[in-house]
Amino acid sequence: MGRLGTFLVVISGVITIIIGLIFIEGTVRLYRSWPLKSYCIAVATIAVFPIASLCFLLSILMPRAHDVNTTTATLYQPLSLVLFYKLVISYFGREEALKQTLDGQLMPLKGPPFYALCICLPTTYMNTKLYYLMKACIYQLFMAPCFLYFAMGVASKTGVYVAGQFSFENAAIYILVLGGLSFCIGIYSLEIYYKMTQTLLPGFYIRSKYYILQMYFVITRFHVLIFDALGTNGYLPCRPPISSFVYGLYLRNSLLLFESLLLALLARYIFLRLAPNRRLDNYCESMADSIT
Repeated sequence: MGRLGTFLVVISGVITIIIGLIFIEGTVRLYRSWPLKSYCIAVATIAVFPIASLCFLLSILMPRAHDVNTTTATLYQPLSLVLFYKLVISYFGREEALKQTLDGQLMPLKGPPFYALCICLPTTYMNTKLYYLMKACIYQLFMAPCFLYFAMGVASKTGVYVAGQFSFENAAIYILVLGGLSFCIGIYSLEIYYKMTQTLLPGFYIRSKYYILQMYFVITRFHVLIFDALGTNGYLPCRPPISSFVYGLYLRNSLLLFESLLLALLARYIFLRLAPNRRLDNYCESMADSIT
């Protein structure tokens, strides 16, 4: 690896340790003021930063295991968005309270990534069927990638899938399209969800929490797609014994670790903030009682 590679590994290890310490410090502080249910969900949500960072570091240390590490990181990120959905429910005390509160409210259908397609949609109000449809679209944000990664593994064994090479004979392009469609549907549903709930929970920073998790998800997917394609097709330097693909792995994971540190610091600041002059457990109980 040389001196540059050794320096890269050391810096990456230090960044990963710092992210882990930020996570531990944040979980301790959260425990002091959050009810147990919301605390557990919040911790599982922000755990995406140390877990993904550890996977990025292991990909640098063990390039041959990059498939397992990348899959773990890119699966936990949509899971964190599903956990965000559950976290907002915990603010209301229980899901039934949330459904009753949203029932009959105007749905903000105009939003990314389908903004242009939604301009002509009629005015729509939330009801039970639409709520469960929105919930299913959010859950598939995690379930669909699990299925696609399984299909990718089977296709790789049979030789019809080659990462980074896009042709009609290669399954990669079809898996990429299906993954993109799943992403758009899930993100659109979450956009509607956070817009409808943020006005009901002023001071809980619903939008900020959502955008941090969404940004991490999008940035990681973009880096994986771009650097894997460049490395696979030989557009990056090849310095034996480091191939073009491995060179891309080093660059990609190093950038992701640095970005993970920035987003972890921002997430710590946002997730530790409570609604002004409120203890979260008391607020959740009052919210549920007021609806019943």
